[in-house]
Amino acid sequence: MDYRSVIGSAFTRLFEEISEVRSDAKMRSAIGKGASGDITYAIDALAEKLLIDSFRKVLPGCTIISEEVGIVKGASDAPIVLMDPIDGSTNAIRGVPVFCASAGILEGCMFGEMKASGVVDLVSGEMITGDKGAFLDGKKQKLSNVGNISEALISFELKVRVERPKEIMEKMYSLVSQTGYPRMLGSAALEIAYVAIGRTDAYVAPGKQLRNYDCLPSIFLVKSAGGFVQGIGQDLDSIDVMSKERVSFVVAGDKKLGQTIADAFSNVRV
Repeated sequence: MDYRSVIGSAFTRLFEEISEVRSDAKMRSAIGKGASGDITYAIDALAEKLLIDSFRKVLPGCTIISEEVGIVKGASDAPIVLMDPIDGSTNAIRGVPVFCASAGILEGCMFGEMKASGVVDLVSGEMITGDKGAFLDGKKQKLSNVGNISEALISFELKVRVERPKEIMEKMYSLVSQTGYPRMLGSAALEIAYVAIGRTDAYVAPGKQLRNYDCLPSIFLVKSAGGFVQGIGQDLDSIDVMSKERVSFVVAGDKKLGQTIADAFSNVRV
């Protein structure tokens, strides 16, 4: 099955539906807490329902892993859909136009068994998908070839959940101060996806802040494009998406740039 097309179709419907209601004040209402423990807003719940309906129609029996509902198990021989219906919920409810949805489809529980993924910008409608390469609105893209930190546009995840937060933050400060164009946009899935299409040069998340649905679909995009992908203190391919393991990693378009960043955290215990 063409999983990339399945994701694209689900995202097309989602964007159309969300575009009609995202300016409605009711969408900003807090309606409870999701399985992750974070506040669920009306826009989160709507986006999740739309995506689940779309994926279940094409992939009946699929297991769903999502921020709000948690794990909804399906048939043992059906694919797994790992998704974040709204990444950047705070941006969305505050009117900051940087938020997206992301999803990846796996034929097994391990990240190494992901077959396709995608991200849709829920403001512009831009869609970044990947399986054998990374595509922007259906057109194959190239990675950045910026190899020097002093010339690079790099996004950072600054929150940390590690044993030695001070050590991580000191290394992060050193990297940020060397970076030509540091960024933090508030939507990890979108920022990582930008690396896959050469819009940005790298993304750095060394502090085990991000959960698997926050980042693994977008990391897969960079991997599909042939970019630099490396876990910090963990093997990404062996991450079980059914677990609650958080993720530390570096992705980059250029392998020299990625390795330089990864080396800065080589002796850090996460």
